[in-house]
Amino acid sequence: MVEIVTDPSGKAVRSAIATSSGYPELDRAALETANSVTCPTQGGSRRVRLAIAFVQEGSNLEQEALRPPRMS
Repeated sequence: MVEIVTDPSGKAVRSAIATSSGYPELDRAALETANSVTCPTQGGSRRVRLAIAFVQEGSNLEQEALRPPRMS
């Protein structure tokens, strides 16, 4: 889990690991991803928590994530 703080334009200006994955490389990758996020705002800064999941290429989880959503 990564916590980010955005500026009034929605750009991430600060990020920190809120809950570690237990793997320093994954935590660094999560921070890099979080720092590239832009969140919708209403003109003010925000504090947001993001759950970032990593999956192994070719795994069932990757296939599930890439599957188009079902229409109800």
